[in-house]
Amino acid sequence: MTKLSDTQTIILSRAAQNEDRIALPLPESLRGGAAAKVVGTLLAKGFLEEVDADMHKGEPVWRETGDGHGVTLVATDAGLAAIGIEPEDANPAPAGATDAPTEEAAPDTPTEPKAAPKTRTPRKGTKQATLIAMLRAPDGATIEEIMAATGWQSHTVRGAMAGALKKKLGLKVTSEKVKAMTVPELQEKWQAIFGERAPNASRGNLELRLGYRIQELAHGGLPPKDIETSDPPPGQDPRVLRAIGRAWAWRQRMERGEITTIADLAAEEGLSDRYVSRLLRLAWLSPGVLERLVVRREPCAISLYDLCFVASLPWDEQPGRVFE
Repeated sequence: MTKLSDTQTIILSRAAQNEDRIALPLPESLRGGAAAKVVGTLLAKGFLEEVDADMHKGEPVWRETGDGHGVTLVATDAGLAAIGIEPEDANPAPAGATDAPTEEAAPDTPTEPKAAPKTRTPRKGTKQATLIAMLRAPDGATIEEIMAATGWQSHTVRGAMAGALKKKLGLKVTSEKVKAMTVPELQEKWQAIFGERAPNASRGNLELRLGYRIQELAHGGLPPKDIETSDPPPGQDPRVLRAIGRAWAWRQRMERGEITTIADLAAEEGLSDRYVSRLLRLAWLSPGVLERLVVRREPCAISLYDLCFVASLPWDEQPGRVFE
């Protein structure tokens, strides 16, 4: 599937949710020259096209063309395909079908009743088909599981379900929240696994570290040594190694008891709690992923921002998200 930036993916995903595929309004953070550059790239790739805006219907205008007219932006079939959504008219007509006229049946010749229109189904092997198959499983699927299977971001998954599945295919998609463990329950679990009192940490941090330890006990982990962060080979983002090294050093300090909370660590580093919490997740990537990134120096196929959230996935699903 075509590589897209997060912003490009958001624009196309929003368009997919609209019945008329209009890609406006653009994300609020995208303005001026930056907006023109992103839209220009999508237009050049054929993922968006400019069409006359229906001013009477109040369609949003991308740019004015004079005399009170303007154009809007609409996602193309190629644009939907780029985010793994099958276009409305993706199923081709049967071979041999033409628009040529055919001989009319004799008046007294009985004609076959018209067959009911077939329900359109996605092609096998597409990410849309994978999404439908996962949702039709007896226990359904979580957003995280679908992200791991398709390589999509969470907003793309939600856009595909709301746009392609509900509006275009007419499928019913329901959701429910799975009851999460309370903080006291997580602390009790920590006591049972680590044999010590749980640290004063957030729910997300406790869940991440407990999940890592449970999988580490089952599969083994990396030895507690410093992560080497020397110059990476060509093709590997140097920021990834530096971020992993920094997160690993923070993790070791927390495990030694030098720092007990993310808030304390953030204050010491002069960073925001949110940034430290996100970056710290890198220290709990699966041993297999860390080995490939740090020891084998394999390039990461996703952004550093997205890599931070891979740690919350099961270990066996992480390589498929990080490498291609």
